[in-house]
Amino acid sequence: MKNRRQERFAELIKKNVSEIIGSVIDNFSQVFVTITDVDVSSNYMNVKINYSVLGGEEEKNKAKKLFQKFKSRLRFELGNRIEFRRVPIFSYEFDETIEKAAKIEKILSKTKKEVERFEENDLQLINERDNSDEKQ
Repeated sequence: MKNRRQERFAELIKKNVSEIIGSVIDNFSQVFVTITDVDVSSNYMNVKINYSVLGGEEEKNKAKKLFQKFKSRLRFELGNRIEFRRVPIFSYEFDETIEKAAKIEKILSKTKKEVERFEENDLQLINERDNSDEKQ
């Protein structure tokens, strides 16, 4: 669990990484990358930056390559923007949360349609039974 200081530190890094990939490093204009979360270790020396990408597998691969290519440049830029005692080691990970949420939403939507269809069938059966009971 993050303490308040770690949360502020993570937000500061998130804000600055977003700005750097949005304006300083032009290559990131090839893909639409969003920084979704930042995890900071208890000693503040390791920072995991989670990101999502708008698009398919090709865009994810492009973003991964860009983060690998510009890893040291991002660290340098962050070191210039934020006063660190020691500049932490940054790692970048694709955040699958959005994709998982979309899959769950799709499953729930499909299930809801099936439930509605079954309810309609049940109502039709009940109506048919009631009509047949009235005729007798």
